Amino acid sequence: TEITIKEIEIGGITIKNVSASVVHSLSAPLLLGQSAIQKLGPIHLNGNILTIENGLKPKSNKEATLLYGKVFQYIEAEEYDNAIETAIKAIDIAEDNMIKAVLYGELGNAYKGKGQLEAAAEACRTALTFYPYKSAAYNLGIYLNDLEKYEQAYRAFKQYLTLQAGMPENDDDEFLAGAYATMGVIDYKRGRYVDAESNCKK
Repeated sequence: TEITIKEIEIGGITIKNVSASVVHSLSAPLLLGQSAIQKLGPIHLNGNILTIENGLKPKSNKEATLLYGKVFQYIEAEEYDNAIETAIKAIDIAEDNMIKAVLYGELGNAYKGKGQLEAAAEACRTALTFYPYKSAAYNLGIYLNDLEKYEQAYRAFKQYLTLQAGMPENDDDEFLAGAYATMGVIDYKRGRYVDAESNCKK
């Protein structure tokens, strides 16, 4: 059955008067036709991923990576406000999820430098939604522990240990020790003495 869809929103873009067909079979696939795609503006097809550019210049991972370098320098110089501003700008233009995760991790470091632990923890949580970034998991554990949210910190360290175990080389001895030690202290505070001893031995 041929119909006209009065209005439809795709990826934040509203298009009107879209010709459509209703196929009278539950097993028929849902398809977005060429007539609708042409109304969306510039598109980019990579494998099975269709990116709607909507007339905007594609965002640059290269530029975001360059800004990451500035964020790191600002944090080293303890210029945390500049680091936060630059990280947010870089996140906004980054397309790659791994780059976004690393930038959110650095945003967390900048908030930590300002003493804003809740914001730091939230930045690390967000980093982990984009990519399994082990440094973000470790730092999340540290920030939550400092906030006395011990069980949440414990889970964050567990996540860090899982991510670290998946790495080809365990080159994080100092961080591994920190994670196990902090988990041991949390176990001790919670009366889990056998686990505390085990984690401290590790």
